[in-house]
Amino acid sequence: MRKYRIRYATDRRLDYCNACQLVWLDAGEWENLKENNLHRLMKKLFMESYRRNLRIEKTKVVLSKRYEDKLGNEDYKQLKRCARLGL
Repeated sequence: MRKYRIRYATDRRLDYCNACQLVWLDAGEWENLKENNLHRLMKKLFMESYRRNLRIEKTKVVLSKRYEDKLGNEDYKQLKRCARLGL
């Protein structure tokens, strides 16, 4: 049994058994999946491509925070504006 994060921005995780390929839901987890419109994506939540996208999302957030801390809020906003414009 392994715990899988369902989104980067939440600490919620689902229990998945690789051997029997079943998901074990604790109290309130199904409701949470439905609230976040993830209940239709149950198979995808455990696929490597979904897991990779979570890691990419985490990396972007961590790097963004790091640059903002080093540059300051205003300079970081300006840097993002320049990047969007391709400057």
